[in-house]
Amino acid sequence: MILAAVVFMLLQITVRNFKVDGSSMDPTLEDGQYLLVNRLVYLNIEMDRLAKIV
Repeated sequence: MILAAVVFMLLQITVRNFKVDGSSMDPTLEDGQYLLVNRLVYLNIEMDRLAKIV
């Protein structure tokens, strides 16, 4: 039971799910599909570099 709680908490912290709304992601993702995003990837991004993206 404790292991299940630890796994649940790790997934809540590291993974987020999104539902595609609209056709802006076609043809890769279609409207109504779900995707999982690894949030750990974004921990090492330099914020100065992101500020320069237009």
